[in-house]
Amino acid sequence: MLKKLLCSQSLYDMRIQTCNNCPHKTKINTCEVCNCILPLKAKFIFSKCPKNKWEKNYMTFDDW
Repeated sequence: MLKKLLCSQSLYDMRIQTCNNCPHKTKINTCEVCNCILPLKAKFIFSKCPKNKWEKNYMTFDDW
């Protein structure tokens, strides 16, 4: 069941790369805007960046 909530590895990598280049990323890998743990938030399909740098993606693990 958890697998259905996860995004693809390529989408995760794109999101993390975007976060790594963001000025709101803290030294402890959280977001200053939403206070989320970035590696965790980026993995779930329903997650969205509060600054609209990446959006929700409903392609599930089974779709790729």
